[in-house]
Amino acid sequence: MRDHEHSFAELILFLSPVLIALFLYSWREGSICREFRIKPMLEEIYTGIEYQSDTELHGVYDYWQFPEDTVATGRGDCEDVAMLLADRIIRKTGLPAMIVTGDGRDGITHAWVYFKNRYYDPTFERIVPPDDYQREFSNIDYLSLERALYRCRLDRGDY
Repeated sequence: MRDHEHSFAELILFLSPVLIALFLYSWREGSICREFRIKPMLEEIYTGIEYQSDTELHGVYDYWQFPEDTVATGRGDCEDVAMLLADRIIRKTGLPAMIVTGDGRDGITHAWVYFKNRYYDPTFERIVPPDDYQREFSNIDYLSLERALYRCRLDRGDY
């Protein structure tokens, strides 16, 4: 082997633990491949859950159902699929995800997910920079999954 080839090989061997550690950290923190991990979940929910309003599904204007109920029925509205996505993100990554609600210009409230500085909208299968939705929606509220599940229990009459 030539000297420069030998030096390069030694450098790679020396740096490989550092590069592997950086890659693993980036993967865990989501700066690399964040969308590659979330996008399949987003697509699965978008294609597997039929949008149906609470009025059609439950006979009331607003009803928050549990993620497992959304899967079981294969139907739900925006907050139902947002809770399902947040639940899957938390289970798969171990990192926090928030359900976000906001009032659109048309007066209709919408829900989506906030995770790692991005908005994920399973109703429309979109990944959106926060600034875009912050311009489009007002009265934006962030809910933990626990708070959203509490709302489910209230709607179901468990309290």
